[in-house]
Amino acid sequence: MANNSINVSDSQNSDENAFNWYIFTQVYWSVTGTLTVVTNTLLLLLILLRRKLWTFSHRIIASMAAVGVLFGAVYILPRWANPYGLKTPILCDITRQIGQSLVINLNIHICVISFDRYFAVMYPFHYPRRSTTRNLVVLIIAIWSVATVIPMLPLVTFRPVNASHCTIWANDLVAEKAFLFCMFSILFFLPLAVILLTYIRIISTSYAHRQRMNSFNQKMTRRRSLSIIIYDIKALRQMAVLLLVFCLGFCPFVIMFIIQQEKISDSTTQVRSDALVITSFIAFSYPALNPLMYGYFSPDIRSECFKVFWKSFIFSKRNNLEMTSTSEYLNGEVKTATSV
Repeated sequence: MANNSINVSDSQNSDENAFNWYIFTQVYWSVTGTLTVVTNTLLLLLILLRRKLWTFSHRIIASMAAVGVLFGAVYILPRWANPYGLKTPILCDITRQIGQSLVINLNIHICVISFDRYFAVMYPFHYPRRSTTRNLVVLIIAIWSVATVIPMLPLVTFRPVNASHCTIWANDLVAEKAFLFCMFSILFFLPLAVILLTYIRIISTSYAHRQRMNSFNQKMTRRRSLSIIIYDIKALRQMAVLLLVFCLGFCPFVIMFIIQQEKISDSTTQVRSDALVITSFIAFSYPALNPLMYGYFSPDIRSECFKVFWKSFIFSKRNNLEMTSTSEYLNGEVKTATSV
């Protein structure tokens, strides 16, 4: 009897813990998905509505913000915040590939932005001739095409959509693992390596600028020399923070995701599963934070954002003053009429 009561108590505690965890995950994914949509939509609208931000670099950032909007609206909310997201077979199969597509899309955008800043620093005289609208359109179409087509290949090859149940593992596990390894190696880790090399190159270029300014300081004013140094330091700090957050956000999750595909069943199985869940929380929160970082570190975006908020504040304050003046005027008229 005592053993039976202990088992019932343990079962009740387990059910309660499972229910609490379910509530926590539903709230977390709902909040994360909503914030991802909101922050990326605000950045996208700011760039589209402010003509000063219609530059080559800012339009790439706008395209990246569109990826963030879709990541929250088409992947996080339907798949993870929706209680039936993993229980609906077709939705489960399709949203899994949509998530991989959007992650790859986001990574390629970050790589392209890194390249864009690299060419702007290294080739300041050739950069304006290359950053044309035609090249921008071709570049964005290429990014979206590659990031959309390649992750969707399993749905038309070795892991087609199943209308009866959610297909977590393909029948051909060799093809599944080979595809995921090649896709993430080429479209995730390779862009990351490119970003690292670009960052190192910018650092060496910055030090070269400083040495050059020290050698030819007599040919330029000290104020101009100091402004260039400050600009280089800010650019390095910006690249360092963006790169660090990107690595901390996605690398652990991608590594754990690839390890989990091996389906190794041993004493560390539960630990690896828990690590994958935790890293997914961190990784999928990154798209919500990404537009805030790019908006803060971009002087033009930050300036236009302050202008919009300042105009909104002035407009709101002016309306309040007008309403107060109108109310006082009407109260005065009523008092006058009453006294008469």
